[in-house]
Amino acid sequence: MQKVYRRTANTIHVFHLFVIVMIFAGWLLPKKFFWMYQTTIILTFLFGLLNKGTCILTKYEWKFRRKYDNG
Repeated sequence: MQKVYRRTANTIHVFHLFVIVMIFAGWLLPKKFFWMYQTTIILTFLFGLLNKGTCILTKYEWKFRRKYDNG
C-alpha cells in the first residue's frame, strides 16, 4: 500500500509542477491554448482563497507522503 501512497504523492507533485509552470509561463502558449492559462490562474486564485493561502495540491501531496512515511 505504501507504493500506492508514494506513487500518488509523486503524481500530485508532477501535476503541481505543471501548474506552477503554467502560471509563470502560460502566457507563452499560442492563442488557441490561452484559455488553459486563464483557467489555471482563476482556479489557483479561487482555491487559494478557499484554503487560506495554502495550495490544495500541497495539502494532499503531504497527506500521502505522511501516510507512506509513517506506514
